[in-house]
Amino acid sequence: MKAWIGAMALLFAIGPAAAQNNYTVSPLRLELSAKAPSTVLQVSNRGDAVATMQVQQRAWVQRNGQDEQDETRDLIISPAIFTFKPGETQVVRIALRASPDRQVEGAYRILVSELPAPSVATAPEVISFRIALRMDLPLFVAALEPGPPAPTVELERASGRLVVRNEGRSHIRFTDFSLQQAGRQLHSVPVFTVLPGSFIALELAQGDHAATSAGARAEADSNAGPISLDVVPR
Repeated sequence: MKAWIGAMALLFAIGPAAAQNNYTVSPLRLELSAKAPSTVLQVSNRGDAVATMQVQQRAWVQRNGQDEQDETRDLIISPAIFTFKPGETQVVRIALRASPDRQVEGAYRILVSELPAPSVATAPEVISFRIALRMDLPLFVAALEPGPPAPTVELERASGRLVVRNEGRSHIRFTDFSLQQAGRQLHSVPVFTVLPGSFIALELAQGDHAATSAGARAEADSNAGPISLDVVPR
């Protein structure tokens, strides 16, 4: 699994997200539905300088067991670009452009980025740099006829991957996911999400792959409650 999944565990901590103690973003998870087709995101400037921010939308998809993002215009974001002073909070409104899907939950990423200030010429011997903020937040759109997630866990013998599928109609977010066999933990992942009709593939070490074929279970907490699933070899 891509390395950023582990880092994302920090982003989903309770409370507003902060970067370099300069900005906070709240909430960390956004939800829309036919009954609530719009929501707000609050971005606060905790730094000591004027800043310009950009808020973008991406469709969240999972291909070949990995998270990816596609261009989309399904949402309305206002304002998409703004400048604010130290101590100010900007309210960003996010709304659906069309009705939700009837049966399958929609998934998006909201990217909050700091736009770099114009560069200032410095003496040749002076070397400096500044890392701009970028936050990546999930947004889910409830289906008109919502349904629960339906996770399964498979071991692909040929590839040695542990495949976590979701055949349900809404996402499932695992926390403290672990692969257990005969009372021993073989593999663990702090947090990851499987979208409806998608799967996430976890790469196993050679020894773990062999042990898993002898019978194992996947244990985790999730937004759907505690999870305990048999690992099915394929």
